[in-house]
Amino acid sequence: VNQLAEAQKRTEEKVNQLAEAQKRTEEKVNQLAEAQKKTEETLTKLIKRVDRIEEQVGGLSMAVGYGIEDKLYPHINRFVQKVFRASPQITILRKHLENTDGQYIEINLFTEAKLDGEDVLIIGECKAQPGKKDVDRFIKLCEIVQKLKNKGVRSYIIGYTFRPEVERYIQKNYPEIKIYRTYEVEYAQY
Repeated sequence: VNQLAEAQKRTEEKVNQLAEAQKRTEEKVNQLAEAQKKTEETLTKLIKRVDRIEEQVGGLSMAVGYGIEDKLYPHINRFVQKVFRASPQITILRKHLENTDGQYIEINLFTEAKLDGEDVLIIGECKAQPGKKDVDRFIKLCEIVQKLKNKGVRSYIIGYTFRPEVERYIQKNYPEIKIYRTYEVEYAQY
């Protein structure tokens, strides 16, 4: 009986120790859950900030692009005449065309011209530093315009600078696109 009482006492001590350990574990789990909640809240705030930064950078990029267009617009007819050997009929800065799905597409520089007696569209894209994705989007835009207007399209991209890999990408995949730096449009003798 004494041995059983002693064993019972040790068992109760072990149970108490286990209860204490479980209580400490539950406290740590609660602390971890609270820390995770704070981490998730911080991450949510960070994501919102990054989204705002991306929006602001996108706005700055658009402003730079519009600035390039505005600066070059007075030179575009002369540029089109010399580069494409075409006679500009109508040049529009930021033309919006309605697509077949009812959505509007924006064209940075849109020139209706005569080329060897044929009506053509000469479409320009302006970016501070065009990238491969910009070029791919521009090509799709040109294809859409060609289908919408049922006219031949000539295309060019103007940028402050082109990374070498982007120039190679254009030359390899889209040799029909002419590329120019901003200073070439305004000052150069094409």
